[in-house]
Amino acid sequence: MPDNRNVSMCLYPTLYFAPGVANVTRGRDAVGGVAMRTASRRFVFSFVLALVSLGPRSAGAVQIHGGAEGLVAHELGHILFAIGLVYILLAVSPARWGRAGRRQYQAFLVLAITWNALTFTGHWLQHSLQLAPVVRATDGVRILVARDGWDWLYYLTYLDHLLLVPALALLVVALRRWRRSEIEAS
Repeated sequence: MPDNRNVSMCLYPTLYFAPGVANVTRGRDAVGGVAMRTASRRFVFSFVLALVSLGPRSAGAVQIHGGAEGLVAHELGHILFAIGLVYILLAVSPARWGRAGRRQYQAFLVLAITWNALTFTGHWLQHSLQLAPVVRATDGVRILVARDGWDWLYYLTYLDHLLLVPALALLVVALRRWRRSEIEAS
């Protein structure tokens, strides 16, 4: 009779990545082992690919907040997130993270803190200085009209994905290394 953890892995493929199911992910489960994990990964990948391709037509990344309350809450979220990341970086002992994945996790924290500062600066430039360097053309294409250094700085803050995507990739690498070292230790 299969173990309940194995059954839950069949029903919820994302549990494969949970740290508490290391003994299930070794390929010795009664439900199908490696073949079941491969099928689950293919199903999740296909499902995500279908969602992305059938998703919304407008993929604009600009978020507009209603009134001052929405902006204040959003900015406060950036500040609190950055404070939390700084606390983790400075106050939590790196020895608790283990050897595997430590540098990647620290690099993730530094990039995420920098991303928060860059994004906060962009929001501040947009709302405090009342900049409007981005003009919508008639065909729907957005064009940058840079008049001075503030406009260029505002434009550079829109390139925040150049920090956030590598940061998240480093987080994934760190989590994988932690998981691998946990499996090897057990």
